[in-house]
Amino acid sequence: MIFGRAPAVNRAISVSCYIVGIAITFINVIYTKMYFDGFLQTGPDLQFWTVWAISAAIGLYEAFCIGIMTTPPAWGIIFSIPKSLAAIQNENQRKIATIASVTLTLFLAIFCCVVYYVDFVTTIGGLGMGDIVAARFLASCLVFGSEVMYLAGNSLAWLALIGKAGIAQDKKKYEDVIKSANSNGSSKYVS
Repeated sequence: MIFGRAPAVNRAISVSCYIVGIAITFINVIYTKMYFDGFLQTGPDLQFWTVWAISAAIGLYEAFCIGIMTTPPAWGIIFSIPKSLAAIQNENQRKIATIASVTLTLFLAIFCCVVYYVDFVTTIGGLGMGDIVAARFLASCLVFGSEVMYLAGNSLAWLALIGKAGIAQDKKKYEDVIKSANSNGSSKYVS
């Protein structure tokens, strides 16, 4: 490539972003767990495992939300839902399906906001810092840092795919030029 970054570099940085995003998510889950541990005074019983499960579920739900928002193939499925609903012949079934899909969408969006809020508050509590400004900043980095890393990873992965396709097209073009030059050159010497 003359201008721009090689696709292999974009791919390597993309993978690194995903790894850092997973690490941030895991650290965030630990701080959320620390908050619940301090609040509930958990011990080595069912309450301990409940705290781990809730903390992990918060991180996984956030990863699910950001995954849907940053995956273009998912957008096609999401944006095809109104067309699918309109294709339902029975008007009552169409109304029920439309109400159900709108209700589910609203529920998932509200639940996503609630999960992010709870995660932010519990991460601040889990940090256990006296300086609230620093705690809010670190909590923001932990709660939203993984999403930023996933977005960066997705963007770089797409750039790597686009760059790889461009290189393949250039390679094909130059191979055709070389074949053409070889066939023209060999015909001169044959006659």
